[in-house]
Amino acid sequence: MALPHLIKHIYNNGTDEVIRRGKKIHALGSVEMVEHDELMSSIVFRVKDDVYSTFYKVYIQKYTDEKLMALRCSCPYNLGDICRHEAAALLRLQDMVDKNLLTSSAIQYNQRHTVAKMKHIDLKMMRMLSSPAIYQEAENML
Repeated sequence: MALPHLIKHIYNNGTDEVIRRGKKIHALGSVEMVEHDELMSSIVFRVKDDVYSTFYKVYIQKYTDEKLMALRCSCPYNLGDICRHEAAALLRLQDMVDKNLLTSSAIQYNQRHTVAKMKHIDLKMMRMLSSPAIYQEAENML
């Protein structure tokens, strides 16, 4: 079974120390999601450092596409491609993908009491603003 692209990114770009400490941060539960935009495939995590009690933000863009994925962390680490906070965030993201926590269910709105205010209303406008069944019911009433 092939590794998911998020995990591959960690092992291909992180040093052994970064991977070890990223796993430690993730295991301690120090990674929490702050923002998620499903449409843009972007997510922001707040990650607590494993040594200091400092929080860093990890921004992950286009996480669904392994070639376009971009990572950015607010920490000062610049010795490698990814830092331990980014590794921990990617591990958490993979957990969330595996547990199907990122997909949102279809939202249904109850428009029973919706009021549309307009100056001029005609038959064409009524047909456009209502379902066929409601339109037919209104025609029968009139």
